Amino acid sequence: VTWNASGYLSAEPYAPGWLSEKIVIMDERPQLRARNEGFAGEPYLQQNLDFEEWLSPAQKEAVWTVLNSPDGSTCIIVLPTGCGKSTCFWLLPTFTQGLTVVVVPTVALAMDQKQNVSNRFKNFPGRVNPCSFAADDDPESTIDKIKRKESRLVFASPETCVSGKLRRVLDGFAHE
Repeated sequence: VTWNASGYLSAEPYAPGWLSEKIVIMDERPQLRARNEGFAGEPYLQQNLDFEEWLSPAQKEAVWTVLNSPDGSTCIIVLPTGCGKSTCFWLLPTFTQGLTVVVVPTVALAMDQKQNVSNRFKNFPGRVNPCSFAADDDPESTIDKIKRKESRLVFASPETCVSGKLRRVLDGFAHE
């Protein structure tokens, strides 16, 4: 298996010496399965996230749905992996003043998402100030930052949203 600089994966047939060649069947060569549906984005996409284009019409529709949802509502966005769901929660705090909570399956993913979005917002310091909530990662400091509204985007695992210290903070925001 090789992966070239352009990002293409290729595989050559292989069979261990102890396996009879007659029973090894190689699938067809790997081929690009995702359609290229990208198209030019609006100025706000460039201004807020430094993106020049949408990945697909579905991504644009998902972002539009999130940005136009009523205050206090909940949106569930379902798109295939790699189709731009993150753009929905990256853009939301650039247009609103409230707290955006992104629930991810694990603390490790919360930390990874926080790092990715921090890199994305490096040209907009202080505007969104993303954070992740992890019990072993100075939770008091994170809670204080959220309460003082110094962070408008927080990544957390489901467990941290339904129990413990973060739950009380989220309940407070929900009642504002």
